Amino acid sequence: MKCNILVSKGSPISSVLGPYEMLMLANSLVDNEYKMELEIVAAEHILQATSDFEFKVTKSYKDIDKSNYVILAPLGRINSDALKFEPSLIAWLKEHYERGSRLISLCTGAFLLAETGLLDGKTATTHWQYDDVFIKKYPNVLLQSNEVICQQGRLSSSGGANAYQDLILNMIGDHFGKEIKVKCAKLLMLDFTRKSQQMYRTPDKVRRHLDEQVHMLQDWIQDHLAESFKLDVLAKKVFLSERQIKRKFVTAVGMAPLIYVQYMRVELAKDYLLETNWSVEKVSDAVGYQDVRFFRMLFKRHTSISPSQYRQTFT
Repeated sequence: MKCNILVSKGSPISSVLGPYEMLMLANSLVDNEYKMELEIVAAEHILQATSDFEFKVTKSYKDIDKSNYVILAPLGRINSDALKFEPSLIAWLKEHYERGSRLISLCTGAFLLAETGLLDGKTATTHWQYDDVFIKKYPNVLLQSNEVICQQGRLSSSGGANAYQDLILNMIGDHFGKEIKVKCAKLLMLDFTRKSQQMYRTPDKVRRHLDEQVHMLQDWIQDHLAESFKLDVLAKKVFLSERQIKRKFVTAVGMAPLIYVQYMRVELAKDYLLETNWSVEKVSDAVGYQDVRFFRMLFKRHTSISPSQYRQTFT
């Protein structure tokens, strides 16, 4: 059984060697007849570099005739204007898929997988930071950017950064069996509790627009988060109708105004949970929710975990 890890010019070394070492660990736990043949191949250049480190890849993807698993390593930071792929690489991936290979993208490697067209009409995930870029470039892919893993037959994708660990563990389970998967997870001190990327999102993306009126409202909301107010209050601030405000907010921010208020209150609650020893009840009140049960429900809806779990995870 052959597995190739396809690296690109910007692939982070940790996201290449991490999967490689996980699979090598699985190999070490089984008899020779069940071992996977692993090889790293280059997508663009023989010499690969990230940051201050360099490593050499001795083979190109063009040297590989057959592979049962092709792992598409992350591409690094995404510049949508400069994102181009060799037609021969796309053809190589499609040919391998047609011959029965499993294609597995890690983090931003999903951009390369989507470029093949094989994900059209199928679900996929990638790093949450680039979900808007991905949706714009590949509108036919059903992006599920909150998901840590998406699997559609012989096509799989993982979310951002270390989410590759979850997907490679699943791959180990599929190939080597559940017992080896559990052993690897224990030896690597990994767990299976990470279900969503929601808890890792940061709010900076909601300010990446050029609508001055919406920016003004966002500033006002930030200064009055703990206060109770209705949509008509926001509309009067910029002399627009409620309908106009809704439309402008959805266009600029991607969500309705009152949903945005909830979102920012949850973000403020995250700060309080990490920076104070306040009880969940006090945090709830501080961000404008006297009903702590509603606050807990809202927090979990936005992050996929409870306030207490969030505090335990990040402190």
